[in-house]
Amino acid sequence: MTGGHRDEAIDVLFDGAAVLEIPGPRHPDGAAHGSGCTHSSALAAHLAHGWELREAAEAARAVAARAVGHGLRGVGRGPGPVDVLAVTERVPRRAATVGGR
Repeated sequence: MTGGHRDEAIDVLFDGAAVLEIPGPRHPDGAAHGSGCTHSSALAAHLAHGWELREAAEAARAVAARAVGHGLRGVGRGPGPVDVLAVTERVPRRAATVGGR
């Protein structure tokens, strides 16, 4: 269970034997639309690559938190979408446009 809507930003994971808590940063004004899908996709990808469950869950938490922290505010109504590309090396927007404009 992700901790996005709780008072504290703590993800809770039951691994079949114990309950694990994974704390992380809270982004109260962040664009969070898509954060759950981002988290679950990152978790599934890390598990598919053979990571241990706790390590995969911690990495997924970090991916989702970074995507929310770099989310796109002011897009549509309500919370804007997360920036799933925030986990990659950021390219300055000016350099990424045609002609540097």
